[in-house]
Amino acid sequence: MAGGCIYILGSHTGTLYIGVTSNLYLRVMQHKEGTFEGFTADYGCKRLLYFEGYADIRTAIAREKQLKGWRREKKLNLIRAINPEFKDFAQTWGWKMITVHEKMYPLPSSTHRRNVLFSGFGGRKGSNSTGEISTVGGPSTPRPKLCVTR
Repeated sequence: MAGGCIYILGSHTGTLYIGVTSNLYLRVMQHKEGTFEGFTADYGCKRLLYFEGYADIRTAIAREKQLKGWRREKKLNLIRAINPEFKDFAQTWGWKMITVHEKMYPLPSSTHRRNVLFSGFGGRKGSNSTGEISTVGGPSTPRPKLCVTR
C-alpha cells in the first residue's frame, strides 16, 4: 500500500484543521487555491503548520484520528515543538525558481506568452537586438487602472 501524510493547517484567526493525504504537495496547494471545498475553505485554513509522513496510508489515517481526538492545547504544543513561530511551511510552494540574473515578475498570461518574440531569431529589431527575449505587453508596459462607477 502507498504511503501517506497527516498535516495540520491553520488560519490567520487560529482555526486548526487536521487532514490526511497521499500527496501532501497537491493537497496543500488545493487548500491554498481554494479548490478543496469544505471546512478549510470556509474558515481560511491555508497555512501548513505541521506534517508527518508514513510509509503506510493506514498508519497515517490512524494518526489523523488520534490527533483529532486531542484537545486544542495539545495540538498547539505538537506544532510548537517543530514550528514555534507558526510559520507556513508551504509558503514558497508553487513559486518559480529563478537564477541570479533573472527578475521576479508575476507569471504572464497565455495571451502574453503568445506575443513573446525572440529578437535575433526573426523577431522584431530595435533596442533589443542582442538575442535576448523581447516581450510585447510585458512587465514594463503600464497596466490599466481600475475604475469604480456608482
